[in-house]
Amino acid sequence: TTHLTPSPSPSPSCSPSPSPSATHLAPSPAADSAAPSPSLPSTSSTQPPPSPAGAASASSAAFDQSFNVEGWLASFKMERYAAAFVDNGYEDREVVQEVSEEELVEMGVKLRGHRKKILLRAAALKRQ
Repeated sequence: TTHLTPSPSPSPSCSPSPSPSATHLAPSPAADSAAPSPSLPSTSSTQPPPSPAGAASASSAAFDQSFNVEGWLASFKMERYAAAFVDNGYEDREVVQEVSEEELVEMGVKLRGHRKKILLRAAALKRQ
């Protein structure tokens, strides 16, 4: 048979009350509120999530509908040619971005610098 011996009474260091070192490690409520909280990704973003590849064509179609040749020309101080663009059917983004120097001459854009400026901006439309 086995005999069990009673265990000695707990020592003061094993008492249920926290030791001074244990209270030092536990954060106090005041210290907890003063400590910066780690930044977590926000669930309410101000920007919409990236759209899937298939949705890109739908969003560009919506952008094309909002293209305004008069506003586009005015954005780089070439609004004087807005009527010529509209009269010659250059109102859609797809058409404007394909305009050639010869077509600009035919529309009445006589100054070479103006044609160059319009052609550079039209090429930029392709990259957007």
